[in-house]
Amino acid sequence: MRPEIDINCDLGEGMANDAEIMAFITSCNIACGGHAGDARSMQKTVALAVKHGVKIGAHPAFPDKENFGRKILLMSNDELSTSLHSQVMALRQITEAQGSKLHHIKPHGALYNLACQDREMAQLICRLVQSIQADLILYAPDESEMSKIAKQKNIPVMFEGFADRAYQADGSLVSRHASNALLTTSEEVLRQAGMMLSQQAVMSVEGEMIPLKVDTLCVHSDTPHALALVRSLHTEFVMNENKI
Repeated sequence: MRPEIDINCDLGEGMANDAEIMAFITSCNIACGGHAGDARSMQKTVALAVKHGVKIGAHPAFPDKENFGRKILLMSNDELSTSLHSQVMALRQITEAQGSKLHHIKPHGALYNLACQDREMAQLICRLVQSIQADLILYAPDESEMSKIAKQKNIPVMFEGFADRAYQADGSLVSRHASNALLTTSEEVLRQAGMMLSQQAVMSVEGEMIPLKVDTLCVHSDTPHALALVRSLHTEFVMNENKI
């Protein structure tokens, strides 16, 4: 039997297509005030997720809306932990007020990238997950510092692959500043997603096959043509139930 395919998307970030995208995904990562979002946007996005039966995740970030959470902020671990806990708890309270439950945490942007590589930051993220609720899942790449430490601490992990981002030979993402960082056509995204799911691997921009375990596929809501991309993934891997 084919495994269930999870398609996730970062939402509540001020994009105009959240409502349309929600119909084609199975889990969402909701901005909770760090890089984007406020109480009103969280309430609206949670309501959309509940309506569509989409699993709700928190998408905490460095508290830096000016740079959309895509730059590392110089702050103490205590300050960062306090901010992240406040962000996630705000979303948890809104989620529970609407009769649902927080399913996972996925750090955003620079925080995500740093925690993938830096053991101390990965430990901070894992402590955050444990401080919120016992059954919370962490979305993180396989073999990242985050997933390694999470497994050591018995935190459930779903390994994430990016359907709309190019990979380098070392397994890291191509910088967003590079012209080839994003995959923006359905053909490109379906090809990469299919390889991730069927071969548990991805082709790097250097032409090398990289092993990559994937449980959940991500498309970013600010990627050009994001709605068309998630619709294609949903049609190919959910509605058609293609074998992988």
